[in-house]
Amino acid sequence: MMFNPHVVSQGQETELSWWIEDATIATIDHNIGNVAIPTAEVIIFPTETTTYTLTAKGSNGSTTSCQTTIVVE
Repeated sequence: MMFNPHVVSQGQETELSWWIEDATIATIDHNIGNVAIPTAEVIIFPTETTTYTLTAKGSNGSTTSCQTTIVVE
């Protein structure tokens, strides 16, 4: 999962984007929910420093996750 920019002012727009291989479902926490696979992006407007976790489940049942933190100044 990537982000641009990673340091923002309160309420400023930023984008989370990702590319996932061999997944059947993927979700991002903080009420974002299910997301498109293999790749997409979502625009967010964070009001406080937040760590976002993307969790993906593979066709074999395994799960993997990654995190990124958006810092709000």
